[in-house]
Amino acid sequence: MQMQMHDHMKDMQKLMADIKQEKNPTKRHKMMKDHMQSMQKGMHMIGDGGKSSVNLTTRVGLLEERIKMMQTMMVQMMDYSAEAQDLAFENSITEGGSGR
Repeated sequence: MQMQMHDHMKDMQKLMADIKQEKNPTKRHKMMKDHMQSMQKGMHMIGDGGKSSVNLTTRVGLLEERIKMMQTMMVQMMDYSAEAQDLAFENSITEGGSGR
C-alpha cells in the first residue's frame, strides 16, 4: 500500500509539472480535470488504511506517509483552484467581460 501511494504521488507531481508547462488553456484545463480525478482516487487510497492489523510502529509510519500525501494533495488542490480561476479570468477577458 505504501509503495502504491508513493507511486501515485510521483504520478501526481509529474502531472502538475506538465500542467504548469502546458501553454494551451484548453489542454491545461483538461489536464487539471484529470488531475482532480486522480486526486479523488488518491483520497480513496488514503482512506482504506484504517482496517490494518499491523503493529503500532508500522501504523505510525503509514500515517506519517498519509499526512505527507494529504499535504501535497492540498497544495495541488490550491494550485488547481488558482489555475481554474486564471482560466475563468482569461475567458472573461476574451469574451468581452470586465475581468475581476
